[in-house]
Amino acid sequence: MNAELLLSRLQHVRSSGPNSWRADCPNGHQHARGSLAVTVGDDSRILLVCFACHDTPAILAAVGLELGDLYPERIKDASPEGRQRARDAFKRTAWAAALRVLSREACVVNAAAGWLRQRKTLEDADYGRLVLACERIDRAREVLA
Repeated sequence: MNAELLLSRLQHVRSSGPNSWRADCPNGHQHARGSLAVTVGDDSRILLVCFACHDTPAILAAVGLELGDLYPERIKDASPEGRQRARDAFKRTAWAAALRVLSREACVVNAAAGWLRQRKTLEDADYGRLVLACERIDRAREVLA
């Protein structure tokens, strides 16, 4: 499936970058407009997340789709070279996602460092977010290793 089919079934769709869009979640979060993020990966997989409900199966059901619709057709070239190309494409997609995580979480670490440099203390919630950033950085590092 291509992204156009999914996007055509969503409301208030707007581009948020190359191969990325934001839209209203079809689960009806009136208070969270634009909470649904849709991205097409390098390997043509469609990635989506609603930051309000995190319920991908319900989102897809609301627009008449299933989880399997988010993935491209299976590899047609079963030769060793074709399988290697598929593995390389998957690795590139995983690396790109890991680099996006590193970029975002580095901003969190940088903000916390700025507060500490000014000799300010972190609130419990801010400290918790810093710990989460460190965990995500560790997971991204594992992908890149």
